[in-house]
Amino acid sequence: MFRYGCTNNDCQGDVDRNVVWITPVDDADIYIDYNNTGTDYEIIRGAKRWSSHKFKDPYDQDMSGAVIFALKPNTTLADGMGVNIAAAWGQDGSVSGPNQGISMDLGTVIRPFPKIYAEKFVDKKFVAVGNTLLYTIKVVNTGQSPIEPNLVTIVDTLDPQVKYVPHSTMHVYDSGDGVLAASAIPDSTTGTPFPLDGDGHKIPLPLPKRGGVVEIRFQVDVVNSTSSTVFNNGTMYHPLGDPIKFDATSTFVDLAPSGNVFINEIMRSPLTFPDNQGEWFELYNNDNKTINLTGWTFTSKTPSGGVETFTVTMPLYIAPGTYLVLGHNDVFTLNGNYTVDYTYAREPNGAYNGFGLDDTDYIIMQNAVGTEIDRVDWDHGPTFPNAVGASMSLRTVNLNNTVGSNWCNATTIWSFGDRGTPGSTNICRPPLTRAPTKAPVTKAPVTKAP
Repeated sequence: MFRYGCTNNDCQGDVDRNVVWITPVDDADIYIDYNNTGTDYEIIRGAKRWSSHKFKDPYDQDMSGAVIFALKPNTTLADGMGVNIAAAWGQDGSVSGPNQGISMDLGTVIRPFPKIYAEKFVDKKFVAVGNTLLYTIKVVNTGQSPIEPNLVTIVDTLDPQVKYVPHSTMHVYDSGDGVLAASAIPDSTTGTPFPLDGDGHKIPLPLPKRGGVVEIRFQVDVVNSTSSTVFNNGTMYHPLGDPIKFDATSTFVDLAPSGNVFINEIMRSPLTFPDNQGEWFELYNNDNKTINLTGWTFTSKTPSGGVETFTVTMPLYIAPGTYLVLGHNDVFTLNGNYTVDYTYAREPNGAYNGFGLDDTDYIIMQNAVGTEIDRVDWDHGPTFPNAVGASMSLRTVNLNNTVGSNWCNATTIWSFGDRGTPGSTNICRPPLTRAPTKAPVTKAPVTKAP
């Protein structure tokens, strides 16, 4: 497929300023669809191996979007006997110099297209024993001819850590005009009930040319975890070439018992820096093992009553008996000079994340499979601390963090003047300073004169 253009769609009339050269690697018939209509082809019959052929669009001299392919001589699209081609673009230098106001625009150069492909998806990237997974195998015909029913076979292999959910396999396809339809695939009556293992399943539906799609969906239950991942793979066999492999992987997550990892300190209202720079909160791991927080989600409330969330998108571990700080900003000179273990201010695509901590708010912490691990709801003073420039600190790690009286305003000053203990033990009040004890005075006995 080619994408060339002329400035302002002006290709200087009938000149060869937007041309493509094609060379087949074997004897071939060359097909050119100048405007990608799917029906209107110019055909060069009997092109010899390694011969060169120049093409330009006879209608507008613009090869943008042209589709060019080659077949074995005297075969048809339905035979699927393609011939590889080499391609190059070019232009007429006499009308396409650098100072020409209508010089040719260069876009995508050469984009080969596959004839058919298959891919596999799973609805959960992080899993635990007891979860149900939905798999989708998507088959797409991107070729120039339709594929008849029963010519494509799907063979799929289940991971030994999962068990097939009976009667869950189905086709999903376009029944016309973009309307999706579904039809059940019967369970196997021989071997295992899973209809895609063994000899596999022949797709009984046609795959129209240029984008015809059929999906196969099924469910499995995760019944044990003997490795770190659930890996399901399969193969598509088709008449247009070599078999195509596909797979999907989910990762087991550490399931800390509810309450074993909890929110321990919250800086919701810094004084020396703006909220969107200096806010942070701290977790404590009271478990006896290291917990992987990858995939965990944190939710808070917006001022208007909505919700805002972020999900940990990189490997993030918290060891037993240690603290971990999640903050808006990891630049010392902007965040108040504390160390951030994970920055949630920006998403992986660079977009700003508005996750914030308001005067009356909450933080809900869920693990990668959606189980709520901890939640703190605070108010603006009736029960929870409300100081500006001091974090809300849990008095000790063995207290219930849902009770406001178990929290206090931090008193430890760090860096630029805000108070808190990010990444270390909370201190709610300064240590008492006692005056030194005076040594007892021993008086000498008084002896009266006689």
